[in-house]
Amino acid sequence: MKNHLLASGLFSVAAILAGCNQQQPEAAPVAAPAETAAASTPPVVSAKVDPTAPADLKAGLEIMQPRLLSTVDALNKIDVLPTSRYFMHPTMDKDASAEFNVKGLSSVTLSPFISDLGVSKDCYDRPEAGVVAFTWALDNGQTGKVTVDRNYVESVAVDTSAAKTLKLVVNQGNDSTTCDWFSVGFLNVKSK
Repeated sequence: MKNHLLASGLFSVAAILAGCNQQQPEAAPVAAPAETAAASTPPVVSAKVDPTAPADLKAGLEIMQPRLLSTVDALNKIDVLPTSRYFMHPTMDKDASAEFNVKGLSSVTLSPFISDLGVSKDCYDRPEAGVVAFTWALDNGQTGKVTVDRNYVESVAVDTSAAKTLKLVVNQGNDSTTCDWFSVGFLNVKSK
């Protein structure tokens, strides 16, 4: 089981990087002895930690995944990551979107997230990388929009009590789609 999860996680990183024409990162070097540590190159950054509890994301996914009505793929196929989030990568000329049935739900909390850019020096060193515009719209007319970048850690509560569908749309957010490794999870999914 542990090896399966590790393999799934490595496959996901490889799939994400492949979509951005990036190489899979090499394994982190073993710590150098003290006298050579100053001369060695440090890793790009420490791993970014997802602020949302994995169990909460999994619980939300279990409710929302069967409610997926349609997707519009952009750079990659919209798919569920091992982190229980939907991966949605836009291109410069095409938005990624997913529509869900929310009939019978009173509210859903969205958890937008940009994956760890530190796994690629090319991505990490580009300030324009990992910035998207994330929009949600209900069929009752309620809409919202936030810019999500590598530092974004907020969640968004959406009142779905008067709606039947929820559409999520991700576009480039700036003049670049480099490493726009966006994913969204669902939390606190409440029935009426």
